[in-house]
Amino acid sequence: MTWAARFVRWVDQTGNFFANGDPDSTISARIGYHTRPEVKHPGRFWLWLRSVVDWSFMPWDGPFHCWQAYQYDRNERFRGVGIVSGLLMSAFVLLGCVAVVVVNRVWLRYPVLLFALFCYAPEVSGWMQAWLSLVRGLV
Repeated sequence: MTWAARFVRWVDQTGNFFANGDPDSTISARIGYHTRPEVKHPGRFWLWLRSVVDWSFMPWDGPFHCWQAYQYDRNERFRGVGIVSGLLMSAFVLLGCVAVVVVNRVWLRYPVLLFALFCYAPEVSGWMQAWLSLVRGLV
């Protein structure tokens, strides 16, 4: 496993830990567990998360990323989700998947585009700086 893959897995496990999950399991595996074929009615929350994650990772893992992650972490403990942990997991999935989509669908295909966007578009970089200062203010 490359350094980048280990880093992404560590970030994913950390997000799962903060969403009241097992620290040795990933969010993708947790979603795969709750949407596995044996579950008759997995719930809209889990199905929505699975569709977002599976779509984001489709170019790398094919259409069943969460199921493959569950198969890899099959022997881990999986917990349900409460309101607060569900909100944390949703936020983590959305932010993480946006990063994955940007890297996979934009950066790897058009690296010059992103370089030009952040170096030569002052209104975009100003917007990013304002957003980062807002996030830093909340933390």
